[in-house]
Amino acid sequence: MLWVGKVSTFWLGLIMAHVGGGFLYLATHAVVGEMVRHGKKLVLTSFSIGVALIAILNVGLRVLG
Repeated sequence: MLWVGKVSTFWLGLIMAHVGGGFLYLATHAVVGEMVRHGKKLVLTSFSIGVALIAILNVGLRVLG
């Protein structure tokens, strides 16, 4: 992975945007698909808890170091 240091920030940002967009697409597709099969309240509650947990861990790990 030594070559990553030689790649411009523009291309790394473009790759990360592509990966992030794909993740958002898949997450939206999964949430909508589950809302069709199960109740909206259960799916949205579970999704919200997951997003909150990720945010809490992100902030906590940044504070630690």
